[in-house]
Amino acid sequence: MHVDWSSLVARQEDHPHDAAFECQSQFATDYYGLGVRLGVYFAWLGSYLANTILPSEFGAAMDTSTIFLLTLLIAMTNDSRTKGLTQVDGLVLMHLCGGTVFGVLSLWGYRTRLYKIHGPRAVRMFGGFGTHLRLAVSLAVSVFGFWFWVYGVNNYLTELGGPNDESDPPNPVECGTVYTFFFAKVRANGPIRFYYAVVCATCIAWFGVMFLVSSLAGVVSFENVKGLVGFKRWSNQNRSKYATGFTEKE
Repeated sequence: MHVDWSSLVARQEDHPHDAAFECQSQFATDYYGLGVRLGVYFAWLGSYLANTILPSEFGAAMDTSTIFLLTLLIAMTNDSRTKGLTQVDGLVLMHLCGGTVFGVLSLWGYRTRLYKIHGPRAVRMFGGFGTHLRLAVSLAVSVFGFWFWVYGVNNYLTELGGPNDESDPPNPVECGTVYTFFFAKVRANGPIRFYYAVVCATCIAWFGVMFLVSSLAGVVSFENVKGLVGFKRWSNQNRSKYATGFTEKE
């Protein structure tokens, strides 16, 4: 059978959308390659298993998820500054971050079994430096998400197949259109981005207020501890001594 390859190529040039093409960003494997995604997914799974089977280990599982979230945040912010992050890269990373924030990263364990077991006293198991770090990272991710959905996915970040795309081999221009899933295939830079922007703005308000309140509580606790230590030091220096030279405590 004879195939007229010249006519086939001509038809593909006339109708480029009918031809198969692949899209690949330059650093996709580093951002969300198979190993990275498996690490994030297993961190989610570990948090779920810890909450359902071994609640005492849920704090450590949250710390693992926070490490992945912080790593993704650093990559997104740094490469957005250097224009190394493309629109599709930011979209995938934002979905991974959203899965952590809305899935397993319960700041004070409100969605965990520990509150059912210990009641309000369970808050002690989620306090300290780890809780404040999770809160700060979640706030930072929300701020970046708001910027991404307002500016990044619209015109700031690099488009695949565009003039600033340095991928090798180069991507076709069709890769410049980025889609996401919201119960249907929709354009990421379409009206759906306003919905995500509102969600991120709400998270900024919530995490911002919680971070402010927790920071003030931490300052008050620190001042109380410092005052208590200072009082003990003053009392030791001014405690009366008996004729034997020993203090009352001695």
